[in-house]
Amino acid sequence: MILVSKFEDQTIQYRELTVSEYKTILKSLLGEEPDKDILCANLRCVFEEAFKGTNDFFQELYALFCLRQVSIGDKVPIIFCEDDKQINGAFTMEHCKKTLKREKLKVVKWKKYEVQLNWPSLIDLIGGGNYTEAFVKSIKINNTIVAGEIAKGLVGDLPFELYREVEKEIGRAIEVIENNPLGVIKSGAKEYQIPVPLYSDAIIRFLKIMFNGDLGGIYDQFFLITKNTAITPEYLDKGTPAELEIYTNRVLASQPQQELDEIDEDSAFGDSIV
Repeated sequence: MILVSKFEDQTIQYRELTVSEYKTILKSLLGEEPDKDILCANLRCVFEEAFKGTNDFFQELYALFCLRQVSIGDKVPIIFCEDDKQINGAFTMEHCKKTLKREKLKVVKWKKYEVQLNWPSLIDLIGGGNYTEAFVKSIKINNTIVAGEIAKGLVGDLPFELYREVEKEIGRAIEVIENNPLGVIKSGAKEYQIPVPLYSDAIIRFLKIMFNGDLGGIYDQFFLITKNTAITPEYLDKGTPAELEIYTNRVLASQPQQELDEIDEDSAFGDSIV
């Protein structure tokens, strides 16, 4: 089923993640420092299949909020530490959808040059590389306009004064975004902001929090279901995470207590620890 949401003036179409896509995301995020090339390649495949109508980082992040909300649930639990103290909290995708705001980037003009900026894609920001180049959409020199990869390739050759102005404009927009967090987690008298992730490592950490499932738990569910029913792994892969939970619960409900005691009942959709 195709679902529709709207971010600012852009209509975004999306559907639930399949279990196969969810496993792909979890595999891509494994480890302290996931391989960014693999992560970007896998995310690109998921993006192309799971939602349409996105052109930049903010639209893609909003679409991911929608995907997480409809596929796994709205509430995102999180555990973090401060001064050796464990703090438990949660935030919701619905709140993030409402608070996410995109700051418009201005055209940078200097003598005969005009540099048109736009927000890069989420994948471009994860991939690293030259951060300034990622924001450049086109360069106009006198009456000649170059765009895309050609424009990005010319960024290093821009006059120093112009390059500095381009960086200032990007920095201004980022500062505005950073001053408008996605939400706040409260713990006692303290408040902890949830910033919009704008840099590679921050985006990866945020994705780990959003898609916080237990990959091993999912394979345990597959084993439990396929062992006790005629359902195949291929069929489960094509279903949704919600359907996988339903099948698991039904199989568990039909098992004798002795067998239940031998089954690890930890959810495949656990807390995030940062």
